[in-house]
Amino acid sequence: MTDYSRTQILSGPRRTHVAYPQPDDLAATVWRFMDLAKLVSLLERRELFLPSVEILGDPHEGSMPLPSAEARDAMFEEAEKLLEGAEPKEIRKLLGEAMNSNKRFMERLRRFTYVSCWHMNEHESEAMWRLYCTGRSGVAVCTTYAVLSNATHLAVTNIGMVRYIDYASENVGSNDLDEYAMHKRISFAHEREVRVVLKDMMSMFDRPRENEEPKPFRPGVTIEIEPGSLIDAIHVYPYAETWYKDSVQAAVGCLCPELVDRIVWSSIRTEPIF
Repeated sequence: MTDYSRTQILSGPRRTHVAYPQPDDLAATVWRFMDLAKLVSLLERRELFLPSVEILGDPHEGSMPLPSAEARDAMFEEAEKLLEGAEPKEIRKLLGEAMNSNKRFMERLRRFTYVSCWHMNEHESEAMWRLYCTGRSGVAVCTTYAVLSNATHLAVTNIGMVRYIDYASENVGSNDLDEYAMHKRISFAHEREVRVVLKDMMSMFDRPRENEEPKPFRPGVTIEIEPGSLIDAIHVYPYAETWYKDSVQAAVGCLCPELVDRIVWSSIRTEPIF
């Protein structure tokens, strides 16, 4: 894994970026639901893992909405008509290669874009528990948008709220390439996602020399964080057995003792009143 946390090129407040909309309230609560093994890894390594967009599970991640793709194809088709009959024929051949190159570029951009995904909600989401924690176990790390932004500020990252659109009829907000990592199909709107995004442009444009093997695909990168500063609370799966919370406390106590007092049962774990 590559630790990008030491690439400290940012020194002031984050610059505003058209592709990364910010919440009205920077103190908004954000959640990361995970199993205990991932929490242990986060605390032990003191790193936030950012997987490649390519392996997130949704094949449309990082792709173009239909109107964007149609506009691109129309542009190339118009250029092809203008060059019809032009000599030398290599000019038209280069145009076709340029279109194919554009598509390959988008695929590589998706491969070398890495994200950490969080759920923005002032309250716990029962649906998120069931979606990301299985087997009656798991935890949810809780913090605020501002704290998450500050915790990743020294790495070469951006942070913002994902926008959800109809990929069959809507377009992204601008021509900025970051837009494709910050838009998802409307059917995922329940995720209310916040993303920390890192683009590894050096690897993206790196090409093997002649007779050199291409570098293996890197499924993720890491950012160094300080768990005690990042994490406000650790919520335990609402339907877990009582002993499971004890196990979470024991693991956290070994790795980051200052967080033990911040371990609480999910607020969903209450007795009904009749």
